[in-house]
Amino acid sequence: MSRAYRGDPQPLRDFIARAHPSEDCEIAALNYTAYWVGDLRDREGDDAFMVRSDRRWHGTRMYVHLVKRLHADHPLVDLNIHNLWLLLRSQRGLLVDDPDTTRMLAEHLEPLADSGRVSDLSREELGSIGEALAGLRS
Repeated sequence: MSRAYRGDPQPLRDFIARAHPSEDCEIAALNYTAYWVGDLRDREGDDAFMVRSDRRWHGTRMYVHLVKRLHADHPLVDLNIHNLWLLLRSQRGLLVDDPDTTRMLAEHLEPLADSGRVSDLSREELGSIGEALAGLRS
């Protein structure tokens, strides 16, 4: 991540493309982010919580946190897109539960995908999120 903050997004993009080879890895990424943004209110004594699949969180804070960081100039934009994509795959109700954040998300998708500043994988994930939003309107 430090290289992304210094203007080189490629190592982070490579990590994203290869770091989640299984559902367990995706669960760990979501649990860590939920803990970091405060969706998990309990303090954890070690990293064992990261591999728990019982979803002790809804993702409300994570959803807002990630959508607010969907800007092409954010150094971690690809990671934010990927984590948002993972979150919405696991907690689709967030799109309905928080209409204000969902409107903000809808406004960011196309400009971000067209910015030329995100990876091919990020564009695919943004497209998938767009399809989920379109499903809400139909």
